[in-house]
Amino acid sequence: MNFSPVISEISIRKLNEPLNEPFPISSGSQNATSNILVRALLRDGTVGYGEGAPSTTFNGDSQDLTFAALSEQISFLDGKSISNIRAFLEKLDHRMPPERGAARAAIQMALLDAWARSQKIPLRSFFGGEKTSVHSDVTVTLISPQKARLAARKIARLGVETIKIKVGCDLDEDEKRVLAVVQEAPRVRLIIDANQGYSAKKALDFLSRLKKRSIVPALFEQPVKREDLDGLFDVEKNGRVPVCADESAYSLKAVQNLFRRPFPSAVNIKLMKCGIIENLEIAELARKKGKILMIGGNIETALAMTCSAHFACGRGDFSFVDLDTPLWFSRKLWKGPTLGRKGRYDLSKTRTGLGMEPLPRLKKLADF
Repeated sequence: MNFSPVISEISIRKLNEPLNEPFPISSGSQNATSNILVRALLRDGTVGYGEGAPSTTFNGDSQDLTFAALSEQISFLDGKSISNIRAFLEKLDHRMPPERGAARAAIQMALLDAWARSQKIPLRSFFGGEKTSVHSDVTVTLISPQKARLAARKIARLGVETIKIKVGCDLDEDEKRVLAVVQEAPRVRLIIDANQGYSAKKALDFLSRLKKRSIVPALFEQPVKREDLDGLFDVEKNGRVPVCADESAYSLKAVQNLFRRPFPSAVNIKLMKCGIIENLEIAELARKKGKILMIGGNIETALAMTCSAHFACGRGDFSFVDLDTPLWFSRKLWKGPTLGRKGRYDLSKTRTGLGMEPLPRLKKLADF
């Protein structure tokens, strides 16, 4: 006899884990996580896990706000059936503030993991089941050109075919950083990410500098401030390089507004911006509009990154994958699929849910 999956208990814990090195970008540097972990227990004993990685960049989100938003839903969730998981998560979405994207992502992830385990299917099947693997880029952060050269050498040895380079501060230094990476790994595909650091004029100047060196990035991510939609349009139209909206694409409503213009031609989906369900709507809208899809994340452990890999594998329509932040953790916290050689996430052996289990050190940290 099949039993309806019913929620028995939701546990929420904070996770403050140091990185093995700083993660500097144009808007600041991060040295540790300020994340949230969620554990969803069903009445039949099935357990699912979720992670929220809030960022002030998107809607002023924070760890405390994420924790509070999740705590408010615990009594509502108790005893609820999640047989119709999509409808239930849509209802839950309407109960939570739209600006609490990391909270939405964390609880949806945990419930989806538990539901997929109870149904004995991998989570990628919920998203469509199109593929069993994807290949991620690896990032060179806002470091000196000398350090960028060494980083590119290590990345090239991994067999990674796409390198993402952070820029957006000093044009001369940014140019040298990109040149150092290209000289060390001349055959890789390049993504340039300014994290809102340039004006449209500076972004076009930067592209001109690169073109003079015969460097043409495959994608230019968020060159200008998130509210500067005219700037996004101008950089792609006049720079003749595909531009990807990231910080400007923080919700379905924001993306609908973006898509009223022919440019930018790409959008970066991050589960933490507005949760999994709303991002499914964004991905479907982008497909209908013929836009290029990229998937990325905040500073997340292997749990949330692997969930994004399930999202990308399931849909099968992502041209750019940026799920490399597990490399910035000195301690492994999860057992399961994660970033491998050539930047590959291989989910072919995952039979149920996310396929992730907390290692003993994480169980102790999170008291799960």
